[in-house]
Parts: sequence; C-alpha cells; structure tokens
Amino acid sequence: MSTLHLPTHPASLFRPRRGLIRAAQWCGLTPALIGTTIILAWAATSSTILPLLGALNVLLGIALFGVGLGLVGAVYMQAGACCRAAGSPWP
Repeated sequence: MSTLHLPTHPASLFRPRRGLIRAAQWCGLTPALIGTTIILAWAATSSTILPLLGALNVLLGIALFGVGLGLVGAVYMQAGACCRAAGSPWP
C-alpha cells in the first residue's frame, strides 16, 4: 500500500508556476526581437514592405502586452494565495 506524500508547508501548494513568468517575459521579448530584426533589415535594404511589417509588429506588441499582463496577473494571484495560505499579510 502506497501513501500519498503531501507538502507539509501550505505555501508550497500555491507556488507560482515558473512557466507563467517565462511566458510573460517572452510576450515582451518577442515583439522587441522582431522589431529589431525589421529595423536592421530596413536599414540594410530600404525595402518598402518593412515599414508595413513594423506597423504590424506594433499591433503584435499591443496584443502580447495584454497577454503578458494577464499572465502576470495570474502569477500575482497565485503568489497571493501562497502567502495567504502561509498566514502572511500579503495583499
């Protein structure tokens, strides 16, 4: 018969997922990397389509800002649950 081993500290039940933090970081990094690539390509080639791609990248950045904000909110809520379970006066 096997026994179920649960964490002894209640805070370990609500530890924020590192993947959510990484995903939020990539939401900010992706448009920056794409934008840097576009502007370097434009400086090298003076192509007429690259400004359009830059504008589309701005829209991508706005959309990913919302996604990243939601991910950070989820991490914030998980961290609050963690500290409330441990009895800490965290908002």
